[in-house]
Amino acid sequence: MRSINIRSESLFHTSAATILCLTAVCKLISVTGEARVMALADPIIRFVSLRQLLLWTALLELGVAWYLFNGRNIRARNYLLLWLCGLFIAYRVGLWLMQYKGCSCLGTVTQWLPVSAGTVDLVMKLILAYLGIGSAVFIWKSLGKDGSKQVDECQPIA
Repeated sequence: MRSINIRSESLFHTSAATILCLTAVCKLISVTGEARVMALADPIIRFVSLRQLLLWTALLELGVAWYLFNGRNIRARNYLLLWLCGLFIAYRVGLWLMQYKGCSCLGTVTQWLPVSAGTVDLVMKLILAYLGIGSAVFIWKSLGKDGSKQVDECQPIA
């Protein structure tokens, strides 16, 4: 049973890292473009342009993806991913509180897609839910029933 959990967690981390790499590439493509919207101030973090925010966000996503692919500490992978999701959720809540319509999560790449901006926004929300709920579930599974850490099988019990 434990090996099934480890395999499912590994598969989740691989899928999450792949998603983060894809969204980072979309952001990096947008950053290199000449769209005027890229020079505008971000609606939440007003002291940076959308271009700067997308660049830093893409680098952050790539860093988290790298750790999801290569990090040895499985628990840290889950916490890191949940932390990143928390940042994205906080940003989206800020947009919602401002009654701002849409999210430039992928930059200008969404203009090339054969679906509406609303559909892309919904898909990005679903992806965020997948990443956040998935990492939270694996964190919860790593805890005991009373909320304390489970003892790993390979650690001696004192």
